[in-house]
Amino acid sequence: MTQGPELIPIENPAATPLAPFETSTPVVGDLNQTPQPIGSAVPQGLATTTSIPSITPAAPLFTPTAAPSATPIPTATQPIFATAPIPTPVWTAGPSSGGPPSTVEAPTATSSPAPTQIVPTLGPPITPDEQGNRLDNPSFEGNVRAVEFPEINVFERWEPYYCDEPYLPRKCRALEIDEGNNPEGLMMGRPEFKPTYDSSRINGGESAQQWFCFYRPCMAGVYQTFDTSPGQLCEVGAFVQSWSAIEWPGAPISTFDNDDAKRASQWRIVLRLDGEEMAFGSDPDLMRGPFYGFDSGHYDQYIQIRMQFTATSSQTTVFFENLRLWPFRHNDSFIDDAYAYCQ
Repeated sequence: MTQGPELIPIENPAATPLAPFETSTPVVGDLNQTPQPIGSAVPQGLATTTSIPSITPAAPLFTPTAAPSATPIPTATQPIFATAPIPTPVWTAGPSSGGPPSTVEAPTATSSPAPTQIVPTLGPPITPDEQGNRLDNPSFEGNVRAVEFPEINVFERWEPYYCDEPYLPRKCRALEIDEGNNPEGLMMGRPEFKPTYDSSRINGGESAQQWFCFYRPCMAGVYQTFDTSPGQLCEVGAFVQSWSAIEWPGAPISTFDNDDAKRASQWRIVLRLDGEEMAFGSDPDLMRGPFYGFDSGHYDQYIQIRMQFTATSSQTTVFFENLRLWPFRHNDSFIDDAYAYCQ
């Protein structure tokens, strides 16, 4: 088992904005590395002179598929996703269920054995019971509220999360840190959340939830806890969309200068079978679905992502998560019409 990093707190990390990098092809880094909490180094901006040479990856990054329709609903037994696994940060759970502990303890091979793998399923869509959709405000309509910061505004009944402070007690290192790729010391950032009323970014109704990571990589999303009964077969899903562009002011649709730019945005569903509210770590109650990559068609149009599971407790938490690998200027994510059905 890979030993976690030593975690060293930092005081007042610099908030230097990241500058855009050149639009040559990034090196495909090791997606098996773990985003790690910040050490003693203060993250630096990405220099505009950084060029990103290309290499030929050892294995294909995507599963080829036909182009989807405007709002496709996957009917195959497995969604289209990036084949290379991308890990999430690891922290050691504290005694409180109200959030992460005040300090983080890096797991070791002797103190933290590998959790049992929970394999998600994806069969035919289930028939909901009489309770119907168990999520509150699933279509992201009505009022929004600020959560801890004035720039984090989410719809009522939903909560934001991100691989950064204060959701986690430490910042997270960006993925794919190597020469010609994300620079050493680059950290994931806290996104800004807001409603969108742009009809091209709405799947249904009058609004949708948006968040964006301006010139910074991030791993973030929204979550909600809903009631379940042990033994029930349930399905969760939502319609999601991405916008990704390097230029300023930026095209109204995504732009891609190379294949690695297409990997900028990846979606997945994360479940917490015990109903707790921490999306990161190696807890055995965490179930992570596969990433939906470029070939799933989520750039500038909505697609449906979904996952099925068997409930093990009276509550389950669903996290709709988006990963941004590169510090592009436009790293915008949209979600609408979520659901949680059980039978």
